[in-house]
Amino acid sequence: MKYIKITNDAGLVPRLHLELLGVSTKRDNDDTIGQFGSGTKFAPIYALRQGWEWINVGNDRHGGYAMKYVIADNEGIDVVQFQYQDNDGRITTKDSSYSMGAGELGWDHPFQIFREAFANALDAHYEFGANYSVELVDSVEPPEEGKFSVYLTAVDELIEVVDNFDKFFSLDRKPIFEDDKGNKIYEKLTGKEGPRIYHKGVLVYGPELDGSDAQSIFDYDLTRVTLNEERRLKDISTNEMYAIARVFSNNENHTPGALVPVIESIVDKIAYNSLSSAHGYWEWNFSYAWAGGMYDEEYEVDGFGVEFHRYVEKFILPNIKTDRNRIAFVAEDLIDFEELDLTFAEKQVHPIQVSAGMYNLLNATGASEHMDSAVMGEEFDTPFTTLSGDDLKFFAFAIGLVVNYDTDLLNYKIRVMKEQRNNRHIDGKALNISSDDKETIICVNQRLVDGRKMERIVATLVHELDHCITGARDGSRTFREAGDKRIGKLLLNHYCDKTELIQMTNDTKIESDDDE
Repeated sequence: MKYIKITNDAGLVPRLHLELLGVSTKRDNDDTIGQFGSGTKFAPIYALRQGWEWINVGNDRHGGYAMKYVIADNEGIDVVQFQYQDNDGRITTKDSSYSMGAGELGWDHPFQIFREAFANALDAHYEFGANYSVELVDSVEPPEEGKFSVYLTAVDELIEVVDNFDKFFSLDRKPIFEDDKGNKIYEKLTGKEGPRIYHKGVLVYGPELDGSDAQSIFDYDLTRVTLNEERRLKDISTNEMYAIARVFSNNENHTPGALVPVIESIVDKIAYNSLSSAHGYWEWNFSYAWAGGMYDEEYEVDGFGVEFHRYVEKFILPNIKTDRNRIAFVAEDLIDFEELDLTFAEKQVHPIQVSAGMYNLLNATGASEHMDSAVMGEEFDTPFTTLSGDDLKFFAFAIGLVVNYDTDLLNYKIRVMKEQRNNRHIDGKALNISSDDKETIICVNQRLVDGRKMERIVATLVHELDHCITGARDGSRTFREAGDKRIGKLLLNHYCDKTELIQMTNDTKIESDDDE
């Protein structure tokens, strides 16, 4: 029979430490993986349920031993026993307090068997600098002084873990970024896979552990996670997502350019938005984390957005067929992106659509002045013109039409802007709608007056008036709803018999009162 042998340097390992639930020497050590002391009990029993051997070989004050797990019938219950073979060949058996069902609900993946044996060797390495090894052997060998070994039956399921080591352990994977707290970001092993999250080199969340099947941008190794007794993540949607957000925002001791490989990968995959796939990238499903996960006094938050903006303007913008000379980041969930783009064209700005999560990340890490709201709020640099004669009469008539409909227009200054190359594609705009110290101005393009476009002028005045009233931008749901309400009001005012409507409303009220 062949075995997978996992060995690490060790002193004496008392047999009781292998037998008793809750015994752990690692619980107070942040450098180790094991915390609960239950894995070395439940994993061997899980192996036993599969018909596989788990054999501990070590030394204690009584001498060398090989300990394996066997099944005994105790009043119709399959009970686990510890069977020891000493160096002299003497075999002794001890009853345990475990049935064969111990850990059955949580220990259900072959990886957990290998992981538990290997993680204990890894803990010894982290805690004491102990060497470790994994090899395939033909038999169980006698105890070696200064060594502790675990022998696992070399079945296909466990061999598969060894053969796909990088999926289950990140020890041999090279991170593309590591922050000063030891958190790491890795490129994906293959393309369209769900996220893998490691803790101190050991997989705690991933496709192999029934994790999310949504494609992720990266894999991660996190120093701070909340694990259950099965050494899996307790809650992927809160603590860990905030931890991942902090990896991107933790720039306290970053060297210049350290984030570039991360940014290059995001851009190459077009992974800064969710439009490239039906469900979006896994990371962007938790937009709240990218907004709130960065604000921690331990972390600097001024690096990622700065570098991402610099990279896009330097390497992406020159390759875009446009005469615009800078960029603005726009949340991809806008209702009408094309309409918003008209405003950006006036400012010679190329909009880059990003996911809600990326939008929050950029805004919080140094790119706030390059976000859509900031760019659209910039000072208007197009000169105004003064109308006279027939032009003034025509324009005043349009204003009068709108005032008859909505007197709120009288609350705002109305100006005509000169038609220029950068604004010829827009009919108008509202200035300073978010400013407390500047006068709000509604602007209409001169070409509408020159062309006697009465319908367009009236529509533009109402459109910009809605911007002033709502403070909302083009493409937002709030702005769209304001327009819908105006349509409803017009229909009621001009295409509805008010007498009949009032009677129907009163009848409905009477019926409702009767029901009570």
